[in-house]
Amino acid sequence: MRTHRNNIGRYRRLLRTKLTDIERDFVLKRIKEEEQALQALAESDVYLIGARRIEPLQAGGAVHV
Repeated sequence: MRTHRNNIGRYRRLLRTKLTDIERDFVLKRIKEEEQALQALAESDVYLIGARRIEPLQAGGAVHV
């Protein structure tokens, strides 16, 4: 999530610079994509610890990662 937030901030900083219309459209598109990815992560039921995905407990209490 942090990476998406950082990317959004970087793209917003770019918007404060002098860009061509094509560049500005590209940056706006990338912001929208990053915001959608961030929203999807926020709504997902997958919990991450570091880079490992935590799965629900299986029968017998074993955890598969």
